[in-house]
Amino acid sequence: NIGVATGKLSVKEVFGEVAVPILKDTPGFQELSLSGAVRLTDYSTSGSVTTWKVGGTWKPINDLLLRGTLSRDIRAPNLYELYRGQSSAISIVLDPVCNAQTPNNALCNQNVPQVSGGNPNLKPEISKTLAIGGVFTPAGLPGFSLSIDYYRINMAGAIDAVGGSAQAILNNCFANAAAPDCALITRPSATAFPTQVLISEANAAFLRTAGVDIDASYRTRIGDDSSLGVRLYANSLSKFDYQSNVTAAPIHFAGANVVGSNPVSYPRWRGTFSLDYTNGNFGVTLSEQYIGKMSRYLNASGYATLSNFV
Repeated sequence: NIGVATGKLSVKEVFGEVAVPILKDTPGFQELSLSGAVRLTDYSTSGSVTTWKVGGTWKPINDLLLRGTLSRDIRAPNLYELYRGQSSAISIVLDPVCNAQTPNNALCNQNVPQVSGGNPNLKPEISKTLAIGGVFTPAGLPGFSLSIDYYRINMAGAIDAVGGSAQAILNNCFANAAAPDCALITRPSATAFPTQVLISEANAAFLRTAGVDIDASYRTRIGDDSSLGVRLYANSLSKFDYQSNVTAAPIHFAGANVVGSNPVSYPRWRGTFSLDYTNGNFGVTLSEQYIGKMSRYLNASGYATLSNFV
């Protein structure tokens, strides 16, 4: 029952980039350089936005490279998020308004029509991204490389379905009558069971994440025709916070497993280890993936502990 979808947008851009080498092959500065970029983008649907990036690299010795980048980034809504046709469905909800009036009334727990579709009023997501790290390649151990990078991303106006479900929208509005979710609910009267709930993408308040990426690899020859390679890639997630609107409580997802129709996991530790051996035309690879312990996400304030996922 997908409705008719039609829409278009046009984009105009102008940008510039610059790279400035400062020092090279001097004591303490085998390499020192700065870079920058700026871009002005104009969308017919949401207006103009400016993005930029500044960064630098410093190589104090041949074995070590340090790097850092600070940028303002965007993601504009796509045609599907803007103009997808409306579709209807029915889901069972427990209306908190009705339940507060008459607790345990069976009429408070019934089907409600819900309509979902695009939102032509969406604005681009805007984020500030900081990345700082380094690469270690010791001359005394040829074939070895270790990179460690810290990242922090603070996003405003993240595009997401408001509430995520009809039940979540009803709960959010009941908890705060000033929440934007209330505008998505249709009721014959203030205390009547809803006759429709609208589910559509909107610009959320914020999404903030931070962590560390680790990438270590080593490859060496064994004899004339054989080689051995080892690689470890790991991520440590220290933060993944989300707020659906300015009136809602922030949700801390780091270390949580969100169970639902589209389950999503946010382990604090995860990684992949691989070992490969080649000899002429023969090769064999062993790979192992690790996903750290998580808790099952229940709501904004409750978690149920789960055992390790491996």
